[in-house]
Amino acid sequence: ETHAGTAACSPGLAWNICREFDPRELGVILDIAHFHREGEVAPSLTVSILRDHIDCIHIGGSRREKNARDEFGCALVTKEFCDLKDADSYVPAWISALKAANVQAPLLIEDYEPNVPSEVRIRRCAELLRQLDGKV
Repeated sequence: ETHAGTAACSPGLAWNICREFDPRELGVILDIAHFHREGEVAPSLTVSILRDHIDCIHIGGSRREKNARDEFGCALVTKEFCDLKDADSYVPAWISALKAANVQAPLLIEDYEPNVPSEVRIRRCAELLRQLDGKV
């Protein structure tokens, strides 16, 4: 899984792990929400390098927040879960890149925004994805 804080936090690092394997032997879980934290690369480049290995896509919103400072007064950046529409990762570009590459993998909604009921989070994500379908 392409995930912040791991050996596969960027498309290039994920490719280094899986490139020697046939896509039928080793797949990648593409976790879109983590690319704005580490290894951020344009969606089209990410999908083009990992396309054949993408077995599953996790989609959820998160954004950077500067809400604290260290002892030197420097801003500390933290991650906050949010609605897909408010995410640092521009979702229409990701969906467009996946469609253009004809990636046929399940899309799993991972909306972990706190203090929002589960049914609201799933409904709003599904609504955005339906709006994007056929338009990007």
